[in-house]
Amino acid sequence: MQRPTCQLAANSLGHLTFTLDNQTEQIWSLLTWQTPFDAWFSEFITIRHQQTNQKITYQGALAKRAAINADDYLTLPAHSHHVIQLDLSQVYNLSEGHYDVSLISLRLLPHNADLSQPSQEDDFIFVDCPSTQMNIVK
Repeated sequence: MQRPTCQLAANSLGHLTFTLDNQTEQIWSLLTWQTPFDAWFSEFITIRHQQTNQKITYQGALAKRAAINADDYLTLPAHSHHVIQLDLSQVYNLSEGHYDVSLISLRLLPHNADLSQPSQEDDFIFVDCPSTQMNIVK
């Protein structure tokens, strides 16, 4: 089964561009929790300094949530393209240096799934986004 794909790109200012492409014939529903579409309400990115392998601490909000409902999904129409940019310096203390940036797996459901029912972790189809490198210059 074909799935949407994603890509990360970072610049020297700490801005991350997240691209999600659904080039399939199928409509998908993306659970927005712990994704770039959730803004800074959860920790969904891991940033590691390349030289020290030290994980950079997330300093943003952590939302408490009830059960997943239909409003927590973003519809990905067939042949759609979604892009969002994030300023990592809003929630990470980034100094000059080289970093590895990775995203946790995206959780998708086929659009015909019943989104009014709480989904269990094993209901989801997971999509991994390749990590990227970031070189911060101040």
